[in-house]
Amino acid sequence: MLLSTHNLALSSVANVRSGITDERNSDTGEYVYQLIQPTSLSTSGDLGGTITVRRKRELPSVDLVRAGDLLLRRLNTGTPFVIRSCPDNAVISTNLYRIRPNERVDVNYLAYLFDAGGLLGSIEHTIGSGTAIKSVSAKQLCDLPIPMIPLATQTQLGRYWMLSRVRASMMEQLEREYNLLMKIILPKVTL
Repeated sequence: MLLSTHNLALSSVANVRSGITDERNSDTGEYVYQLIQPTSLSTSGDLGGTITVRRKRELPSVDLVRAGDLLLRRLNTGTPFVIRSCPDNAVISTNLYRIRPNERVDVNYLAYLFDAGGLLGSIEHTIGSGTAIKSVSAKQLCDLPIPMIPLATQTQLGRYWMLSRVRASMMEQLEREYNLLMKIILPKVTL
């Protein structure tokens, strides 16, 4: 059975925001936030460490990260990251985009499209010299066409994506444990 689809710009089904400017060197701000950076995002889906930042002015609530948001790296986009839980007053650095879908689109479906669907390949451009760094602009991201299929099908595809991420995480863990075991066993093996 073929699904009839139509495309909508990402900006019409989600709020897209780039991160805040970093004021890490300011120790005098009254407002305390937990800064999420690209290095905070793991392939296993766990949110790693954040950096405490202080700001002199309070940020609007729309800048705060919450469960159900999708984070995407601005440079070398890689795997999208769906926020399952996060610390209070969490914000993202300027090296990330925060995508907050509305009720018409499933966050895991969006992650599936970015990751497995190859959506970003059509808008990434290479910057820098010597080393290829892929970059996505906020405008390109907002204009990205999102195939709109029934929400139930979006949910199914989103679950498929989540399972694929769990599988990838388990394979990474298995490889780490195998390598550790080989470091222990191989020196003891005599030929």
